[in-house]
Amino acid sequence: MATNRESYSENKSKEVTIDCDPFTQNGRTMVPLRFIAESFGANVEWIESEQKITMQLSVPFQRKIELWLQKDVALVNGNSYQLDVAPFTIPPGRTVVPLRFIAESFDASIEWFPENQSIEIIFPQKKSLFTIYILENWLELSLVKFFTIFNGRG
Repeated sequence: MATNRESYSENKSKEVTIDCDPFTQNGRTMVPLRFIAESFGANVEWIESEQKITMQLSVPFQRKIELWLQKDVALVNGNSYQLDVAPFTIPPGRTVVPLRFIAESFDASIEWFPENQSIEIIFPQKKSLFTIYILENWLELSLVKFFTIFNGRG
């Protein structure tokens, strides 16, 4: 993601356009809530009566982030955290959140490159799912070879 541009690279493979440029507030990079949450594959729920935002991630692990507009406290899986900048709304009704807090709450690493004003977010890969796939494939291939070798040998 680069500041002051209209498009942002997601997974280094596709360009995504968002309707609000990232900006800094009290030294924190702020981004549109829905953009960052959906980039991680999280579901977003808005509870109007509480001014509450819930982001739920289920793959590759369970994570729930709860934020409130204009409140500098957040819950991550029920644990309370103090925010440097509270989420707030900008015209035309976009809720912005601190990028680093959201990324790190989803166990991503984040790096700032001042020379080109870009931010790189590295999200954990689904290693356990890939390993299971490889093992299932290996077992399937091994059973095919086993039956091929012993086919007709009674």
